[in-house]
Amino acid sequence: MRGSLIFASFALKKDTREKKTHLLRFACIGIVFCILYSSWFTSSRVGAPGLDFFTKIIWLNFWLVTLAGIGFFSTAITEEKEEETLPLLKLAGINALALLAGKSSVRALRVILLLMGQLPFLLLSVSLGGITPLQIYATLAAMIGYIILISNFALLCSVYAKRSGEAIALVLTALFFYFIFPTL
Repeated sequence: MRGSLIFASFALKKDTREKKTHLLRFACIGIVFCILYSSWFTSSRVGAPGLDFFTKIIWLNFWLVTLAGIGFFSTAITEEKEEETLPLLKLAGINALALLAGKSSVRALRVILLLMGQLPFLLLSVSLGGITPLQIYATLAAMIGYIILISNFALLCSVYAKRSGEAIALVLTALFFYFIFPTL
């Protein structure tokens, strides 16, 4: 467990120093403001503008998390394989379980923190009308569960695959069968 915590804290510290992470967070907030403006602009034609705003944000989050599962989560272990740093991590005393927990939890935590950054704006939809705070919290809990599910499934694909492209293809195939195949 100690190795996993050290690995996770190192990855979080590295994440806070990257400029692109902060730019991504600001871009997410900008998108939320654009959707809020869109809901305000159409509020005269929609019966519950708060529900409209909330629905747009949650669908956007759902598809972004799904895309993150394809590209961001599915390369967790294959990056180490391609850079040939996996033996070095094992040599440093990090066992396989600690490596998996560290890689999975840090990437999932980054996406969950992006989701939690939207919470004040989502609570604004209560004052716009059509939704209650309990519904917002329940939906966020479901989204966190979906993030954990997709990140760990993509991690499984990353462990199984030899290259990042194979892991991405595995996740894409599984998501196709999960979302598209039942409707066909």
